Amino acid sequence: MANTYVINTVTEQGDTLTVTGTVNGIPVTINTWISAAGGSLGSTIAFENFIAPLMLAALPSAPTVLSSLQGLNFSK
Repeated sequence: MANTYVINTVTEQGDTLTVTGTVNGIPVTINTWISAAGGSLGSTIAFENFIAPLMLAALPSAPTVLSSLQGLNFSK
């Protein structure tokens, strides 16, 4: 399944690059060093290749569904 990335803002402050956006509709914020990006800021494709894995890694972990506990009723 392909992921859908949306970049909302890209800001620079000193050597820090902050990117906000969404991955599959889930908000993410990336903070990285511009020096780490190197030549990745020279073109749109290079930027996409640099930022996409960082955005994907920033996704919050999905909770584990314990199906054996769903629908459980008890009194205590």
